[in-house]
Amino acid sequence: MQRFLLIALFLMGGCGPSANTGDVNGSDSGDDTSSDIATDTGGDLGVDVTTDTGDDLGTDTVISPEPNFDQSTAQMTLETFKPTAQGDGSPYIRFTAVLLDTPRPDNTKVTLEEGSCRFKEATNPFCDPPCAGGEICVSPGTCVTHPVGQDAGFVTITGVGALSVTAKKSDFGTYHYTSADEGFDVGYPVTVDASGGVIPAFALSTTVVQPLVLAGEMPSTFDDNEDLTFSWDSPEPTTRIRLRLGADHAMHGLTYPAMIECDAPDTGQITIPKALLSAILKPKYWGCGECPGIEVERYRRVTTMAGEVEVELKQLSKVHFYPFPEFN
Repeated sequence: MQRFLLIALFLMGGCGPSANTGDVNGSDSGDDTSSDIATDTGGDLGVDVTTDTGDDLGTDTVISPEPNFDQSTAQMTLETFKPTAQGDGSPYIRFTAVLLDTPRPDNTKVTLEEGSCRFKEATNPFCDPPCAGGEICVSPGTCVTHPVGQDAGFVTITGVGALSVTAKKSDFGTYHYTSADEGFDVGYPVTVDASGGVIPAFALSTTVVQPLVLAGEMPSTFDDNEDLTFSWDSPEPTTRIRLRLGADHAMHGLTYPAMIECDAPDTGQITIPKALLSAILKPKYWGCGECPGIEVERYRRVTTMAGEVEVELKQLSKVHFYPFPEFN
């Protein structure tokens, strides 16, 4: 296997982190057990069967029937992609890590929940005088320091190729790596370990999920006349499904004005209730100069503690498409 040495990239502009972002478009989910490594026997929707190896390679997500939108302070994602009928292109591995040491401010509020889904709106607090550089307004007149990515030393990924990344502290430092690679298969073990820096040393291990392929043609539009259901063959009971639908009437890269999030065990389908579609289908939320689309992902999530900081690793496969809203 090859070994690559990179420097953490400083993401600026575009859809990267900004001073006004909450977790409306963040990545999060999962519940925790109390063992070091979790292994599922398959077929159940209860708590994973766990085996403690003493290697401190993380705690696996509990496959609970309830939605869970938890997210760790320090987040890592490892996406594996293979071309399908809904995803043209070449296979790739994409690793991203934003290792904060304090929680990200959340300028959103949940105003409606139903089934495995919730509807969130941006709060858009206003501060006068304006917040200083490096701060974010979290409520009227209240500014807090925006968290920045921290150094965790060398971060090595093994199991789907080998990758070594060296952090270089910046105002908002991240680890990022993408590689065209076919050297991964469903069920392969994946381990991510960090040698330690401001974020102490840690290690996390999980396995590669099977590619998510939704059934049928992806819709070009959506409305609120009825529930919107997505289904797929071959559910993987040891994984979860996350769906996001964000409204676009906001400046590029900032917090979506409204978002629907759903989270559930992988049972072969997930449904956005009609009531939540009605909530987001308001013209005030939409411009459609750049509709963010619908994203559906199958994932496994493991967590561990690095000193006082909780670190998560999500291994995922996702489908992304861009239907336009239709207003009644």
